[in-house]
Amino acid sequence: MRTNEIRKTTIFLERNFYKILLIFVLTFIIACFMIANRDGNSINKNSKFTIATTVSEWHHKNNSGVGIDYEYIVNNKIYKKTRNVDAKKGDRYLIIFDSINPRRSCLIFFHKIDPAEKIEIKTSGWNENEVPIKVDISKVKKYVKEIVG
Repeated sequence: MRTNEIRKTTIFLERNFYKILLIFVLTFIIACFMIANRDGNSINKNSKFTIATTVSEWHHKNNSGVGIDYEYIVNNKIYKKTRNVDAKKGDRYLIIFDSINPRRSCLIFFHKIDPAEKIEIKTSGWNENEVPIKVDISKVKKYVKEIVG
């Protein structure tokens, strides 16, 4: 009896192997897409702003990835990320981050901060209406959706 059940299961798997494999692959792709979109949606939903400083020149490869490394501080904690943009060490940019999980962020390369501009950074970040420079919030959120997902 047991051998018959194993044989039926084996035949079923042999006949449907590609269908089962396709279902697993599609499920994996959909899960990856949903996880990627979660970051962008979360950043836009719980958005706050601060200033990031580039701490490296553009690099080809290392453990962080390709591009420039930048740092920003939220609630006295330093966060480090890499972004594939053309910038110089010491450049400052506006970033948008998720206030619930500040590791989720997006450097807004089209909002470079002039080095002569002295801006006092709020430790918890600025809300949309508190940002001390002129920012088109809808343009930033659209950009986050395109870049982060």
